[in-house]
Amino acid sequence: MPQNQPPAETTKRNRIILAVVLAVALVVTMIAVASFNAKKSDPEPEPTTAAVAPGRGPTAGSEESTGDANNSPTPTASKSPILSAGGQKQAPTLGDWKPVAEKFATAWANPEGGKDAWLKRLRPLTNDKAYSGLENTSAERLPKLTFASLDTQVENESTVVVDAVYTGSSKPVLRIGLAPENNGQWQVVYVTEPS
Repeated sequence: MPQNQPPAETTKRNRIILAVVLAVALVVTMIAVASFNAKKSDPEPEPTTAAVAPGRGPTAGSEESTGDANNSPTPTASKSPILSAGGQKQAPTLGDWKPVAEKFATAWANPEGGKDAWLKRLRPLTNDKAYSGLENTSAERLPKLTFASLDTQVENESTVVVDAVYTGSSKPVLRIGLAPENNGQWQVVYVTEPS
């Protein structure tokens, strides 16, 4: 027959178990807080520009995009530009990016008129860095596709990343990164293949 432990030993054992549980909970909480604070303070890398044709990597002479081993771009969080409207500060609205992304995806897949005409259509939609990468695209790599839709990957007040889907393609062909530039207009800041 098992012996009953005296009440003093049972109470002491319960106190030890409670102390161990509280210590573990405290350590787990401290690790979670430290991890959260580390994620908040880590700067995100700047995306780079790369022009691509379907099924190919960045064009020769353009910068490789930052990101993972599959060469998918890393979106960047930057400060939104501040605009003045009637003396009051305002930032661009998120809805402003979609027409730019759609126009770019349509123009990118339209090589009609050759490389110079293609670049002329893309220029107003891109920042200088992205345009420089597009200038390195060789004429025979210009795509001939019909734009169908955008699939949003990231959307916040300083960065938008979308995958462009084209008619007849079973997967997205083009990943487009957009950000508001200093003038407050959304512009394409990089182009690459989706992962």
